[in-house]
Amino acid sequence: MLIGFLFRQISAKLGTLSEQDKNLGLKFIESSGVSFDKDFTAKQILSVVKSDKKADGDTVNFVLTSGFGKGVIKKIKIDSLAECL
Repeated sequence: MLIGFLFRQISAKLGTLSEQDKNLGLKFIESSGVSFDKDFTAKQILSVVKSDKKADGDTVNFVLTSGFGKGVIKKIKIDSLAECL
């Protein structure tokens, strides 16, 4: 659930998901009773992203959500991702 929350946040910040859909998703996740205490720092998350098989130099192919049940693959700069975390 926390991963889903992070992807929704990133998708909204990168413009593939509307704020309304982000907030609806957040309400759904919150209604499940899941805690959003982050155990990982942005630095730790970026370290994993940089070593991911979808990473290519300073970019990564990232699957972003563009609505409920919809996704889009977008090549983004890892630095841009850092700004979203």
